[in-house]
Amino acid sequence: MGTFPLNPDMFYIVGALRDGSIHYDKASRNYCVVWYSKYLEYLRECIEPRVITVFGKKPYFDEYKSGHFRLRMTGKLFYEFLKVTFEFPPQGIGQEEWGVPRVLKEATSEQKYSYIKGMFDAEGDVSKINRYVEVSQKNTVILEWIISELNSVGIRTGSIVIADKKTDTRKFVIAQKASIAKFASLIGFDHPIKKKILEEFVREYVIHA
Repeated sequence: MGTFPLNPDMFYIVGALRDGSIHYDKASRNYCVVWYSKYLEYLRECIEPRVITVFGKKPYFDEYKSGHFRLRMTGKLFYEFLKVTFEFPPQGIGQEEWGVPRVLKEATSEQKYSYIKGMFDAEGDVSKINRYVEVSQKNTVILEWIISELNSVGIRTGSIVIADKKTDTRKFVIAQKASIAKFASLIGFDHPIKKKILEEFVREYVIHA
């Protein structure tokens, strides 16, 4: 198994894999690492440059169904490194069993914040109407870990609640003004659309409310 830098960019793209996959594609006989999104600009601006920086390989895009995009990187070396280092579940088990890998628990604050930012970019949202920032995921353990990390720096959150009964997806929100402001300054979004909305939200609701 090869080795790659465990820098903030690495932690960001692994956090973003919470809406992604690490799998062996039997049909093409490829070892795949895939990021999914409805926003092509997010994949181009936030994921692709980091993948190239960290792994030294240019991934490729495709629109696998109308309005849904994926960024794919193939290669056994990358597949094995990510699967082992970040304890991705065995094939067929699914994301709901992907908890908190040891390397994340032992990471520096900068690495942890990058991971959380990547996960919020992939699976989070910000709503000016509802006045909160949220993140959703099927695995409750990772949500509990994020809540603990945010609380430790004074970012208060709500409890974990069911976001979608059909898929058993859970979420939590950040709704307190001071906590939204601190989240924006300490972690925030890189996702171009979510970043713009959060900046407007903080300016209009948090600062001038």
